[in-house]
Amino acid sequence: MAVDIRDIEDGLLAAIGADPALKGYLKTLESYQGHLEQDVGHLAWKFPAVFVMFSGAVYKPLTQFEEEADFTFALLCVAQTLRGNATARRGDGSAIGTYTILGDLRKLLVGNTLDLADVLPLWLHQETAVLNTKAMSIYEARYIMHGAIILQGS
Repeated sequence: MAVDIRDIEDGLLAAIGADPALKGYLKTLESYQGHLEQDVGHLAWKFPAVFVMFSGAVYKPLTQFEEEADFTFALLCVAQTLRGNATARRGDGSAIGTYTILGDLRKLLVGNTLDLADVLPLWLHQETAVLNTKAMSIYEARYIMHGAIILQGS
């Protein structure tokens, strides 16, 4: 059986949603649908959050009907607090920061196959700051999974 984008995204959402550490504090875990293009200041009740988004793939042919691919997924980690940006990033006794979210995702996902066949374990490619304001911190963690796919129409 070959892997596809939906399988990996569903696997990421399921793994993150089942992880005791992340499950204990995330208020939102969803496939990204433009959430952060809205006025995020009015969405404080939804944070801390992780949004999962397929961001691209690089393909190489294996056979006439199969290819192997490196599937890249962006996980947007968001924390918001009125205690300032340092707390949004670092957290404190009562607030979870983006650094904690990034660390918990690393522990869970690096080396994880998400119970999928025909894939190599996830590896962390990059973590990047997206937005840091007085009250909000957003970081993107890019994970890559290598797998085989069967071309459509074959």
